[in-house]
Amino acid sequence: MPNRFADLVHYDVASSDLVIVLGTSLLVAPVASIPDWVQSNCHRLLLNRERVGSFHDEKPSDVFLEGNCDDSVRKLCQLAGWEEELDQLFSATNPK
Repeated sequence: MPNRFADLVHYDVASSDLVIVLGTSLLVAPVASIPDWVQSNCHRLLLNRERVGSFHDEKPSDVFLEGNCDDSVRKLCQLAGWEEELDQLFSATNPK
C-alpha cells in the first residue's frame, strides 16, 4: 500500500458516516479491516453476493444488498434518480 494510505486511513475512518463495501471477500489486509475500524454510529453498506466479514453480525446500522455489484449499483442509482447519469458515464467509458 502507498504511504498515503497509512497516513490517511485512520482520519478517513474516524470521519466517515457511511462506508460502502462492494464485491469482496474481505480477506486481504489491511483493506479488509476498514469496515471494522469505523465508529459504531457509521452506516455500512455491503453490495455483494454474500455476507462477509463482520457483516454477519447484522448491526442496526448495516445494510446488505445481495447480488451482483453492477446490478446493485444500478438499483441504488435508480432509487436516487441518477440512472441517466450512470448510463451516460458508462457510455463515455465503454464506447461501442
